[in-house]
Amino acid sequence: MKQYINSFSILKYFSILLVLMIFNSCSDSTHLDVSRRETIRDWNKLLIELERFTPGYRGPVSARMFAYIELAAYLSSVEECNYVNTSELLSNLDLYHGVEESGIEPGIAINSCFADLAEMFFPTISEEYKNRISALNIKNKKRFFNNLSPETYNRSLVYGKEVAHKIWEYSKTDRVGHDGFLFNYDNNYIPPSCPGCWQQMGERPMPALLPHWGKIRTFLIKPGDIEINPPIPFDTAVFSEYFRQAQELVYISENNSKEDKWIAEFWSDDKAGLTMTPVGRWFSIASQAAEKSDLSFRKLLELNMVLGLAMNDASAITWAGKYHFNVQRPEAFIQKYIQPTWVSMIPAPSFPAYPSGHSVFGATAAQVLSNYFGSNFNLTDYSHEGRKEFLGKPRSFNSFFEMANENARSRMHLGVHFRMDCEEGMRLGNRIGKIYTAKKGFLSIND
Repeated sequence: MKQYINSFSILKYFSILLVLMIFNSCSDSTHLDVSRRETIRDWNKLLIELERFTPGYRGPVSARMFAYIELAAYLSSVEECNYVNTSELLSNLDLYHGVEESGIEPGIAINSCFADLAEMFFPTISEEYKNRISALNIKNKKRFFNNLSPETYNRSLVYGKEVAHKIWEYSKTDRVGHDGFLFNYDNNYIPPSCPGCWQQMGERPMPALLPHWGKIRTFLIKPGDIEINPPIPFDTAVFSEYFRQAQELVYISENNSKEDKWIAEFWSDDKAGLTMTPVGRWFSIASQAAEKSDLSFRKLLELNMVLGLAMNDASAITWAGKYHFNVQRPEAFIQKYIQPTWVSMIPAPSFPAYPSGHSVFGATAAQVLSNYFGSNFNLTDYSHEGRKEFLGKPRSFNSFFEMANENARSRMHLGVHFRMDCEEGMRLGNRIGKIYTAKKGFLSIND
């Protein structure tokens, strides 16, 4: 009997010990996952701030930056990623794995990667922001330092830097896109002179923004892979569809409600030094959705990469279309043919109108985000909460598509786009997003 009790006690002891070991293992795993996610979110939050305040970082340039940095972060997570057919994505890239892939802590590697690339992509930032990058780098290192051997820590650090360096060198081979923020406006570009064609406006007209951006490197989709429907033909006849769409904007501007103005300002973005870009805005929304749904580290990594690559390709396709069709801004037509004193709520951007970039980016993002969180994901967008320059009060939505539709409609309330610009932008963005969600499998992460 005594022997039985002793045996039982020993069995009980080892059972408890096993449970505790499993619990501690799960606890450590959960802690690691949280730390890795926080590392990614902290860096993306800072990148959104950097693109907001760095001169030259407009929507297309920001899209390209996010694409390369998020791709590098993905590639630096060697133990989490399943490298399948990356040659389709990274043509002519020799990603040298300078250290042994086993024994890498992804959190350290990713942090190192983000820190180095933030400095590379934003070389003109102030000392304050350079210090912010350094401080965040140190903060994130501390998340993992005490739980790693010196060998693993250093190996992971080196690996992240190696990936960052390789991706940066690869990005530099894109001669049109590289350092695009330094060459936003082309003083030598002469827009075509024809009825209904876009021309610079105002007493001190700005040069054309990124007229050659359609030639940057893309990843899965390039201009020409997706046909852009032609715009409604220019027509000054009062009963023509073109004229009607111009009249619609006059009517909207004269009847904008308080909520209409709120919507217009809420989605305006791309105000240099004031707001994030439209691309940064959708990364802000993605981060909020990921936090609400408690998205795993591995899926967060994948989401950000897919969103960045899709936005990059969307920017190239959209800007190629803009300078191919060269459609004027509504203000030019309305002032000449309808109401000479009419002005849009914000100054018309210095590039052609068709298709709407905001609409393309929004629909692309809605497709990508819906693929991760579902078509009916409720979310309140706090991106502009606390802003005093305009009504930054959060708005709530029942889906990402509802967000994208409101974002597109806001361009009409601002008076900077015809309906056709927004509708074709939405159609184009939906197509881009669907292609990316269908093909992302070759870059999928094992979950």
